[in-house]
Amino acid sequence: MYDEVWEQLESLLHSQSSLIEDWQTIIHSLVQNNQDSYNKYLAIDTAIDKQEIKEWIIETIKAFTIPDNTVVIKIGLFDTIYQDKEISALSITGYSQNIPNTSEDAEFLVYAPENRYFVPDGLNALRSILQSEKDNSDFFLWILPICYIAILFKSTIFETIELPEHIKIVCGYTDGDYIEIPH
Repeated sequence: MYDEVWEQLESLLHSQSSLIEDWQTIIHSLVQNNQDSYNKYLAIDTAIDKQEIKEWIIETIKAFTIPDNTVVIKIGLFDTIYQDKEISALSITGYSQNIPNTSEDAEFLVYAPENRYFVPDGLNALRSILQSEKDNSDFFLWILPICYIAILFKSTIFETIELPEHIKIVCGYTDGDYIEIPH
């Protein structure tokens, strides 16, 4: 199942489909036999996250210019504790070499703006649903947040800012797996 979902995500990222179409496709492929779960996932307000992410990116890049030697911008997904509650959050960082998922990536970090962290409501709604569903495997807990963030950034990043062709955008876990968002 891993390979199928990952290939589907890669295909969606290269398509011209909309954010909601992409989200429906991913959810359908994973929970097609459970209408209740399907409806919960589709109820996540992707439009609000899209707008807030646009604002975050614009504000961040206006205040902190991306250095010329940046070749990779990584949108990192991580869990943290905030006000005694575990939440999912994002960070934006840039690297001078194409190694955004290794333990040595800090050596090549060239962009770490002050306001690099963001907490999307939809991502945390997804987290709550995933944790409340008794049948969710570790695979669901791992793949759905990556899918959600990747398709959000597919529909947001390049319509929000202009980046040189040599800069790659990747989305994924800050300390692990990621996927490239094609120009």
